[in-house]
Amino acid sequence: MLPFATDTVTVVHANLVADAYNNLAPDWPNATRTAVRAVVDGATTSESTDGRDQTTTVYRCYLPPGTAITAQDRMEVRGMVLEVDGEPVPRTGPTPALAHIEVAGRLVSG
Repeated sequence: MLPFATDTVTVVHANLVADAYNNLAPDWPNATRTAVRAVVDGATTSESTDGRDQTTTVYRCYLPPGTAITAQDRMEVRGMVLEVDGEPVPRTGPTPALAHIEVAGRLVSG
């Protein structure tokens, strides 16, 4: 993993359970949490003022190879809860020490 990983990212995985209408929905209150060392970098931010002020920030999170994470999971980092945005992408580096999984995490406020 990246030797300069200074952040802790908690991967939050919720199993699907039947809701009151028998639809499958994530069970966030009973989700499992797995903490990993990572590198977190702010990537993009945008603002919308159509009817209300809303900001969307996308963070790039670089997790250790083999970290169990899917597009349906969430990440907790620096006091924020980020939705995984798209599929996590395994990356190789010129040396095994630089291999990682790149994950986009989206935070919407407002």
